[in-house]
Amino acid sequence: MTYLNHLTLNTGHLRRSYRSEVNPSALAHTRDLLADAIEAGGDIAMPVDRYRLHVEPFGSRRAALCTVSRAAAPIMSMGVAARPARALWGQLIAMRHRLQLDGPELAEPDAPWCAALLLPPSDDDHGAMAWLGDLERCAAWAWIEGAA
Repeated sequence: MTYLNHLTLNTGHLRRSYRSEVNPSALAHTRDLLADAIEAGGDIAMPVDRYRLHVEPFGSRRAALCTVSRAAAPIMSMGVAARPARALWGQLIAMRHRLQLDGPELAEPDAPWCAALLLPPSDDDHGAMAWLGDLERCAAWAWIEGAA
């Protein structure tokens, strides 16, 4: 596979994220971070001070829900799926509805996909906005390649 569908749930923006966009060392580091989070029961400190990563596998580990928090406040949740994942998709859409976001109804993208939802505490976290998109892409590829 050469690309995954990368969706921003806040806006409905969908783009193809190509595997070639991910630096191999960043991918290896992110793969280790995800594995360490799972081994620690789902939650781990990130290399960025005051941030934590929570990883919850779905199904037979072909999908996952990841949440990044700053000082215990979730700032972004994302789902990643190597194959269609209706249960995970439903959870993400329910989270989106709770935020009462304007925008079109969204259908689950063709797999493989990742879908990110920026949460209200992210509005004041301009520093995280500089790296969250890269983390989404790296985490998605790391998870999908591990699930294949």
